[in-house]
Amino acid sequence: AVLGIRFSTGTMILSTIPYAAINVQILLNPVFHWVFSIDASGFYFRQNGVFLVYACATFYMFTAMLFLIRNSSRVSTGRFYALLAFIIISFTGVVIQGFFPSMLVENYCVDLCLLFLYLSMYRPEDITDEETGLLNMRAFSMLVASFFPKKKHFHLVFIHIVESEYILDVLGEELVSELRTSISSFLTKHFRYPYVFHLDDGQFCLLYEDKKEMDKEEPLLSITRRFDRSWKTSGEQIKLTPRITVVTCPDQASRLDEIQDIFAATCHSHTQKNTVQVEELNVEAQHRIRLIDGISRNCVEEGKLEVAYQPVWDVHRNSFPYAEALVRLTDTTLGRISPEELVSIAERNGSISKIDTFVLEQVCKFLEECHPKVEGINVNLSMVECVQNTLVERITQTVRQWGILPSQIHFEVTETVANRFPNIAKKNIFALIDQGFLFCLDDFGQGYSNFDRLITLPFGIIKLDKQFISGDKHMMILMASMMNMIKQMGKKILVEGVETEEQANAVISMGADYIQGYLYAKPLTREEYLLFLSTSR
Repeated sequence: AVLGIRFSTGTMILSTIPYAAINVQILLNPVFHWVFSIDASGFYFRQNGVFLVYACATFYMFTAMLFLIRNSSRVSTGRFYALLAFIIISFTGVVIQGFFPSMLVENYCVDLCLLFLYLSMYRPEDITDEETGLLNMRAFSMLVASFFPKKKHFHLVFIHIVESEYILDVLGEELVSELRTSISSFLTKHFRYPYVFHLDDGQFCLLYEDKKEMDKEEPLLSITRRFDRSWKTSGEQIKLTPRITVVTCPDQASRLDEIQDIFAATCHSHTQKNTVQVEELNVEAQHRIRLIDGISRNCVEEGKLEVAYQPVWDVHRNSFPYAEALVRLTDTTLGRISPEELVSIAERNGSISKIDTFVLEQVCKFLEECHPKVEGINVNLSMVECVQNTLVERITQTVRQWGILPSQIHFEVTETVANRFPNIAKKNIFALIDQGFLFCLDDFGQGYSNFDRLITLPFGIIKLDKQFISGDKHMMILMASMMNMIKQMGKKILVEGVETEEQANAVISMGADYIQGYLYAKPLTREEYLLFLSTSR
C-alpha cells in the first residue's frame, strides 16, 4: 500500500493464503490444539503448528523487504529507511521470541518500529501553508513525485495571478494576505475533488487524479468566471487577472522539474489570454534557466569560470588605460552562457557572492602581474554583495593581499538594481570610496533612471546604456541632454555598446570621456588583452 503497487486479483488471493492458513489454525486451536495448549495447571506449551506461523511470518517479512528494496524510488528516503527498519527490527523480535519463548520482545520491537514510522511522517504544519490553510509546495512535490513511479495519470490546473507582484508593492502584505485567503476559500469551497495547493505568492494549483472529476467540475470555466468579478479586500474592490495552464501528466510532463518549468513559463508568459496551452509556452527557456541555476551554484568550485577583459578607450588620452572584467562561463551541455543570464540567476539563488569574489581575486592577480601596463580594471559589484555587512572588510583584505592600490579597482553598480539602494549599501559604498576605490553607475538610462542618485551617491563615472546609440534621433537628443547635465555635475561619462565609427564620433562630440564596444575590441582573454595593449600603444 505504501509503495502504491497494484496486483492482479489472482496474485492478491495467492498472497493471502499463508495469512488465511494461520487464522484457520488459531480459530480451530481450542478444538485441535495445533498451535498451543494449556495444561490443567495453566502452563502454556507450543505445538508443531506454531512453526507454520513463524514460517508464514518469515515469508511475509522477506517478501516485504524484497518489494521495498526493488521499489525504493517510490517513497522518500526517510520513509524507505523507516520501513526497512520496521521489517528488520520486527523480524529480529520474532526470531528471538521464537527461539526463546520466555523473552517477550516481539511486541516491544513492533512498537519501536511504529515509533520510527511515526517520526518519518510529515507533520501537518510541514505540508500546509499557514496563511491560506492549503497544501504547500512541499506537499505538492511529495505527492507528484509519488505518482510518477506508479505511471499514474493526473491533471494539474495551474493558476498564476498576473498582478501578484504589483499588488504586493501597492497594497502591502496585510491586504495581499486577505486576497490570498479569499482566493483559497473560493477554490476549496467550489472544487470538491482535487487537492488544492498554494505554491507561492500568486500561484495556486488544483490536482485531479480523475479526468472525469475534472470534466465534471469544469475548473477553467469556473475560475475564469469568478475572476471576471472583483475581489473585495478591506472594503476595496480589486480586479485580478488569472493565467491558467492545464498540464496532463505524464503525457506533457513526466518529472517534477518538467512541471516546474511549465509553471515558470506560465508565470513569465506575455500572452493576454486567461487560458494558455502548454504548447504555447516557452518551456525551453525556463528549462535553460533551471539548468543555469544549478550550474551557477557550483561553477566556482568546478573551475568553469573565466574572466575576460574588454578594453575601454580614453577619448582624451587616445589610449586604453582601463578594461572591464567580464565573467565567462562555458558549459558542456548549454555552451556559452552570457554574463547577463549568469548574473541575474546567480543573484536570485545567492551564488553571486562567490562569483564576485572569484572575479575580484582574478582581477587583483592580473593587476599585480601586469602593472603598470594596466592602470585599472572595472569590476561589476552585485547589489547582493553591496548589502553585506562584511563587504568592506572582505574587499579590503583581498586587495591588500595582492598589493593592489584601491584606485586601480573601479566598481560598477547596475543602475536598474540601484533603484532599491538600502542604507547599508550606501554606507558600504561611501566606506569603500573613503579608502580610495572608484565607483561607476552602470547602465544609466536603462530602467528607473532616478536622477537623484547622481546627486546623493558618489559615482565618479556614469556609464550610459547602449540603447541611446541605437540610431533613433529622439534617443540621441535625450542622450545629448543627459550628457550635458552629467558633465555640468562634474562627472565623467562612459558610453558602452559602440560598434561603428559614426556612433563613436557622435558620442565624442557630445562629450564622452570613455568609450567601450566592439568598434575598439571585443572581450579578450588575459593573454589576448596583453597582446592587444602591446600592439595598440
